[in-house]
Amino acid sequence: KTAHHLEYLKHIFYFWAVAKQSSVSKAATLLNVSQSSISEQIKILEDRIGNDLFDRSQKKMVPT
Repeated sequence: KTAHHLEYLKHIFYFWAVAKQSSVSKAATLLNVSQSSISEQIKILEDRIGNDLFDRSQKKMVPT
């Protein structure tokens, strides 16, 4: 159960980094991880919540 909570915190942390940086690539650089890793974690979190967390129609990643 603890591992599940830690994984969920990672999703939230990645969400925060993308929201703060307004960019997946900048968040990846900040966290020293790949862009695909950030995108995957955001997608998992969106699937769990059942909603998009970012407006992707703009150049920047804007939280919904």
